[in-house]
Amino acid sequence: MFSGDAKSEVSFSTDYPSHWSYSNVVFNPDIKKHIISTKVTSYMVRCDNLDGERYMASVPDIGDFFSTPLYYKDSKRAFYSVDYEQDLSMKLFYKGVASRFCNYFYDWGNIDYGRNLYVVTVKYKINYHGKETEMTQSRVYPMQYAVDFDFLEDLPWYNNGKHNNQILNADKPFFEAKKTQYGLPIINYDDMIE
Repeated sequence: MFSGDAKSEVSFSTDYPSHWSYSNVVFNPDIKKHIISTKVTSYMVRCDNLDGERYMASVPDIGDFFSTPLYYKDSKRAFYSVDYEQDLSMKLFYKGVASRFCNYFYDWGNIDYGRNLYVVTVKYKINYHGKETEMTQSRVYPMQYAVDFDFLEDLPWYNNGKHNNQILNADKPFFEAKKTQYGLPIINYDDMIE
């Protein structure tokens, strides 16, 4: 839907922001020499309650602004899934004339903090003095957030107008706007790109 001269309304659908994660499991050297096999699984969850208390109450999470599926909840804990895709329909107004020949993009901003936890489960089999034993251990870790500089370097290409591309909210990325509402600092990662 396109209308107007100075302001255009664009209706579009987009996916929930994607993420990547990495974990490294280090075994106790005294146990490692006895390990026969291992299987490591890991996943992220957004945490709202932990140990009966609101978890990091003053920190916004990108999942707060969408209907994310409940993963697990009891009287002390509330975890929400972050591994899914959601089709989001939006209407935006931006300055400029819309064209049906243009590719439109939506900037989620730099998601550099939130309330995600990382759950790591290790199943391993050990042989100790000829006796084989299977063990399973799970741990929950707070996430360390990082911004992928490769994506930051791509932004000028997406928004330069030469390739019929337009970032609809280039002047106000989604998560930066939410950080401003919460009174949280915004880090300028462009200054860190070499």
